Amino acid sequence: SGSTNRTALLAAISFAQLSYGEYATVRIPKGSYDISDSILITKAVRIMGDGQGDQPETVLFFAAGKSGFIFNYNFGETGFLGSIDRLRISSVGTRTVYHGMFLNAIRSNTRVYITNNYIDNWVGDGLHIDACANPGVNFGNADGSRIANNNFVGNKNGRYLNGCDAQVM
Repeated sequence: SGSTNRTALLAAISFAQLSYGEYATVRIPKGSYDISDSILITKAVRIMGDGQGDQPETVLFFAAGKSGFIFNYNFGETGFLGSIDRLRISSVGTRTVYHGMFLNAIRSNTRVYITNNYIDNWVGDGLHIDACANPGVNFGNADGSRIANNNFVGNKNGRYLNGCDAQVM
């Protein structure tokens, strides 16, 4: 079920982060997985699936009315690197704005490497990076992020980058 898959993924992320720190890696095997809610990530982790290039064989279907992955660090904490590689990240929801919010497949205010993914059917952005090192609504630092070899299909925007510290390479 979606809640079981989400619980297992959160447990794997937590275990990897506690065991391997900034080198944490979670591999999700080939297959389709329903995810019942957003995945909030606040420490370094690499999440990777199976497949080649931008043709991932690991598919995550996020529930209607939910965002996908949220990489977030807060003022006063240490920034971190989040990475997503070889995943298809899809929304099963309709193309409806929920409570005035655009739901994004991946949202980040920290440095991310987003490579070899297929991201589709989001009412919001496929990838939404909003970061500025000045404390405020979009606090963060995403300088040095890498975005490569992704397909963004049927989203509000494929990629949205904003802020004084959202320089992407």
